[in-house]
Amino acid sequence: MSIKHKVVLYYRKIFETLIYQKGKINSSRIISYHNVSKEDKYKFQEQIKYVSDHFNCITAEEFIILYESGKLFDEKYCAITFDDGFKETFENGIAVLEKHNISASVFVNLSLFLFSENNDKRLLKTYCEKVFPRLMKSNLICKGLSSDQIFSLINRDYEIGTHTVTHPHLSQCSDKELHYELHEPLSFFKKKFNYQVKSIAYPYGRKRDINTLVTKLVQKAGYTAAFTGISRRISRDKNINKFEFPRTNISLDWSFKYFKACFSGAEDLKDFLCRQY
Repeated sequence: MSIKHKVVLYYRKIFETLIYQKGKINSSRIISYHNVSKEDKYKFQEQIKYVSDHFNCITAEEFIILYESGKLFDEKYCAITFDDGFKETFENGIAVLEKHNISASVFVNLSLFLFSENNDKRLLKTYCEKVFPRLMKSNLICKGLSSDQIFSLINRDYEIGTHTVTHPHLSQCSDKELHYELHEPLSFFKKKFNYQVKSIAYPYGRKRDINTLVTKLVQKAGYTAAFTGISRRISRDKNINKFEFPRTNISLDWSFKYFKACFSGAEDLKDFLCRQY
């Protein structure tokens, strides 16, 4: 185990005790998941019940609309998002959301979808080993949503966003590569699903992955909002760029105490200490 990993584990142990015991929900927020495996379904149910009991649950698009109107601060809101668009998320996560009458936003990785749709097992395995090494080590069933599943989500008023085509570090892409990664999903989803994608979740989503050129080209491409993987409190007195909008990454490996502590700012402080903002 690396020193960095040990420090993070100690941090979580401290804050799941200190913040959980005395903390309270400090703001509305957007949370993000990646995959919901069959083994993690019970933990996911527990987490979603907590969110449902304490927040008005909306999509990321609705969250941005409320933020811009100033109405986000009238009540506590939470937008649930999923990155990449794994098949297991649909099979194990959506039924849980439906039970609580919750819609969510799914940011689809186009390569994951295409390799899965075409049943290209060799390319899919190679791609997942490159892009999702940690998830693969945890026995992820590396398969994306099917066309029917995406149509089903659209018909149930879930928001579909993009997670680019190949999941690159966008700040390291050339102008030509950026154009492809940002524009191809827009045209693809319009043509195949007759669906207008409006938002994007940055792959990896950390400070090093986002720069002025990236956010400028995201706006130019026609997106209405873009989401990071940086956790930050959302308050009236802090103007947040809607093309660098914060999200709190959630892990189903965490203890339930630490999960609750995140709504009191545990991950916000960690990202602040890590100089993410």
